Amino acid sequence: MSSTVTVLELAKEVYRQNNWLLPGDNWSMADLDKAQLPMMGGCQVCEASIACYNAYPSKSGYLRCADCIGEEGWHSSSQAYRDIFPDGICEKKTTPAGPKMVRIVWAWDDSNRFYASSWQDVENVINESKDKGNIVAVYWPDED
Repeated sequence: MSSTVTVLELAKEVYRQNNWLLPGDNWSMADLDKAQLPMMGGCQVCEASIACYNAYPSKSGYLRCADCIGEEGWHSSSQAYRDIFPDGICEKKTTPAGPKMVRIVWAWDDSNRFYASSWQDVENVINESKDKGNIVAVYWPDED
């Protein structure tokens, strides 16, 4: 078992550093999204599927699994926070009319292949859905 900081431990540090109320034992995708960290991903080296509890942020900027992290991770969540977020967390900006960025939850490309959720500019999402009608659901983050 690695003593390296996981994404979940880093998320807890983000919440502490920003004086946000910790969600407790049940972290949702929205909780991790608020901390600007992924719920799931893939190992940069071996491509294993990993989640926040067994994913390790690495100094390369990508996630790694416990077997592949080696010396590329952090052993202190506070140091990981300082290195990864040197200017702190930047709040997502919104306009009075609504958010500028939305998360596409379910979508398909031109070949009808599912692709993972991603942040998109609202204007691009609207144009894409008008052109192709391929966006199934959109998630707007709650504003604090």
